[in-house]
Amino acid sequence: MRPHLFFRASALAAFALVIAPTLARADFNSAVADYAAQRFEPARAEFESLAALGDGASQFNLGAMYLRGEGVAKDRATGVGLMLAAAQNGFAGLGPEKLAALQAGFTAPEQATVKAVLDRYGRDALELKGVPAELPVLSTPGGCGNFQHAEYETIANRNAAFAEYEQDGLIVLDLTVGIDGLAHDPEVLLAFPPNFFDKDIINSYLQSRFKPAIRDGQPTPARVRVHMTTAVEGGGRLWAPSRFAQIRERAEKGQPDAQYFIGMAGSLDPTLGIASEHAHEMVLGAAKGGYPRAQYLVGVFEAPGPGCTSHARSDLWFEEAARRGEAAASIALARDLLNAKPGPPDLARVRALIQTSSGSSEAYVLRHAIALEVDPRLDPADASRLGALAERLQKAMNRIDPEDYDALAAAAAVNGDYPAAVSAGEHALSLAKGLYWNTSAIEERLAGYRAHRAFHGDLLDLPPRSTPPPPVTGRTLTSCTGSQCGRQKADEKQKKLGSGIAR
Repeated sequence: MRPHLFFRASALAAFALVIAPTLARADFNSAVADYAAQRFEPARAEFESLAALGDGASQFNLGAMYLRGEGVAKDRATGVGLMLAAAQNGFAGLGPEKLAALQAGFTAPEQATVKAVLDRYGRDALELKGVPAELPVLSTPGGCGNFQHAEYETIANRNAAFAEYEQDGLIVLDLTVGIDGLAHDPEVLLAFPPNFFDKDIINSYLQSRFKPAIRDGQPTPARVRVHMTTAVEGGGRLWAPSRFAQIRERAEKGQPDAQYFIGMAGSLDPTLGIASEHAHEMVLGAAKGGYPRAQYLVGVFEAPGPGCTSHARSDLWFEEAARRGEAAASIALARDLLNAKPGPPDLARVRALIQTSSGSSEAYVLRHAIALEVDPRLDPADASRLGALAERLQKAMNRIDPEDYDALAAAAAVNGDYPAAVSAGEHALSLAKGLYWNTSAIEERLAGYRAHRAFHGDLLDLPPRSTPPPPVTGRTLTSCTGSQCGRQKADEKQKKLGSGIAR
């Protein structure tokens, strides 16, 4: 059940109905502020948006507005249906007796209206549409058919990356593992503190070895989710008891930014003493309450894997996150549209989504925006936008990822700056060789830049090696499940580098 918020009660008929919280809650709070100022139309629109995501408080408040006729035509049956849906989704605004009393005397058409509302907003109906009632946050994206996840084999130089750090932290990454067991295209889903461990941890995983995913008996490229937590003697700054307690208190009172932090931290690090079910509930609650990063994470979790075709469940969340300004969600939507035999309206929206993501400071987003822009299906590429994307990528990139330099090279070539394209392409080639990638595609692009030819194609398609890569020095891991995956107490007596790795 989602943690209840603090509310101010407001009388309606003979019942006390939830309407306003005392704490800020992102878009939910803006809807409450609009309601309090009698701006009923924007309040209704935002409550309706969040109600469609299974947010029980928003469903309840929207029901109250229907009962009172505020911003909508007065409709008792719709209002009661929304309150029943809120109860199904874990919000206890009214007890069963009062809800039953509200339905007393309903005609058959009114009962049909109640059923129609539940068929749209009820727990089971939302689950079918892609709104999960529970969220196992760290599950690795799966696939269709007889599918087996990619797994760790050897984590390269795991401890060396943290030798100089004295800071608690955690990071969650998604990477693509090819059929050769090499990883590429990293995306930082979560990092605390931001931009602190990212470079070293990404570098470690790019140098690591994996067992590829298997679908129907054959190796297949697939995304894999990895995470790492670190703890230093004395608790560091991130896990300082007073600070953590303050954030947790805010999370328990329903503030979505705190819910997201505590939910992710608790699901990653068992030593924090947060039950995994409660941690997952917090992350999902933050998403349902309108927190865009949490919404994007749920979309990533719901995204189909290799061999799957329907993106309806993930796109529902990506749409909401993109509407609230989450650039990574815009990229995900653009990619899904471009891969679905798009017509002219779809291509126009892809271009618009790329534009909305162009202000991002995330290397993953900018790299993918450039890759989308040079896709032949969007020909001709927008040279001006590519220049702006490349400029931002130069500031955001970690300078260890070959694909970032490859993206810079492609953008420069479209703009006719072939010396810059060659220089960036050479950097990409050098880094890729150091990671033992198959560099044939990078070399082909580089030859084109040297001959003053721009590249149009799949920039992020990394061909696999034809021979196994050499082994790396590091820590050999075996697959794990459940509580075996995370550290149950601070290892290494909570000295530097105490950490846990989970699949």
